[in-house]
Amino acid sequence: MSLHIPGAIANEGLKYKKLKTPTVQQGLFKLHTLAAFIGPRGSGKTNAAVLLARRYLDDKSINRIFIISPTFDSNRIFELLDPSPSDVFKNMHSCLPDLDHILREVKLMAEEFEEYKEYMKILKKWHEYQKGKGPALLVKEFNLLENNQFKPLPYLARPSPLLIIDDMSHSDIYTPSKKNGFINLCLRHRHLFKVGISIFMLVQTFKTGIPKCLRQNIQQFFLWPTHDMSQLDAMYDEFANLCTYDDFIDMFQRCTAERHSFMSIDLNASEPLLQFRKCFDEMILPSSKINESELKEVAEEEKALTPKSTSSKKNLKRKEHARST
Repeated sequence: MSLHIPGAIANEGLKYKKLKTPTVQQGLFKLHTLAAFIGPRGSGKTNAAVLLARRYLDDKSINRIFIISPTFDSNRIFELLDPSPSDVFKNMHSCLPDLDHILREVKLMAEEFEEYKEYMKILKKWHEYQKGKGPALLVKEFNLLENNQFKPLPYLARPSPLLIIDDMSHSDIYTPSKKNGFINLCLRHRHLFKVGISIFMLVQTFKTGIPKCLRQNIQQFFLWPTHDMSQLDAMYDEFANLCTYDDFIDMFQRCTAERHSFMSIDLNASEPLLQFRKCFDEMILPSSKINESELKEVAEEEKALTPKSTSSKKNLKRKEHARST
């Protein structure tokens, strides 16, 4: 039994203007994000990170890439992202000053975008005034347009940068110190200069590769095979609320059974059915909830449906619910 308290505040959602986030295609992970690619050397984690980054570039969800990696020159696969040479940093010992430089670049991008938006807003105001539908411009607004001959500026996309950090374990960038600028960046990356930044961290181990304060803020884990059960135990602790330990081990083994295949765990998934994947493109569920034949049946139904239809997902949820009961 509960009683209403007169004068108390009801727990209701507040309406406010949220910061814009990059648009991503259906089936991809939300941006901006903090993602960890965890696997031994030669496992395929760099290939997967570049594959995902290139898809975001092709879709224009990301429009600038920074890379910090002392092995950049020997990792030719990074060339597929066509980064500007000035956006690549190879000296492990100058990583924190390099990070400061990257932040200054992102700030400059954000400022230029704000200036672009302001100019186009004033230009629209001018056009409205000419039509007799709005107020006159201020002197400074008129001068701003006059300096550009009242012409629209070339289109400038909203900044959407990505930072890739590879082979930097045990460097200053992962030092668990309050003075470490990278730690602070990871905690506020979605709101950085009102445009945000996504971060991909590529490491060989989980516990010693990424500080605990960062592990607790990672939104996507991409896991490759390992024989070190303590690593798996530590990983599971970060998403234990999503599944049982036995279910995690079961899915991990199925996802990583093939060479270079990996397990994706999305803590920011648009819906629960997309929390676990084999690689990027195969939805996977614990065997205790649904078997492979049922999953394939739903996958076939998905192919026959329009993108807006959700009946196959509802069907999968019904099967999962029936199995659990």
